[in-house]
Amino acid sequence: MSYELSFAPEFFMGPWDEYAGRAPNGLVSIHEDDDGNPVDEKPQSIYQALVAMSDADWKTMCSELNLDTEYTEIHQIMGMIRETNTCSNLNSPVEVWIDSEGYNTIRVW
Repeated sequence: MSYELSFAPEFFMGPWDEYAGRAPNGLVSIHEDDDGNPVDEKPQSIYQALVAMSDADWKTMCSELNLDTEYTEIHQIMGMIRETNTCSNLNSPVEVWIDSEGYNTIRVW
């Protein structure tokens, strides 16, 4: 069963997401602790989940979607996600479909 993406705008891109950086193990860093060290968290928006993708996963996804890995940007993939407008579940983590078949997905906590 699949569902429509009926979430708040922050589910797609939060107010601080433009500062997001990739951290190890599929995590993302969007802020620092009191000592100035990056805090790694599970992606809480679609944008963060795309930033957190490993280079290998990004290349595989682009290849499967017939996109040029070198020139594909996050906002292009976000456009595809908005067009597909589908997720597998409504509880956390939400599995968001990138393509209409649900073959390429990301998870948002």
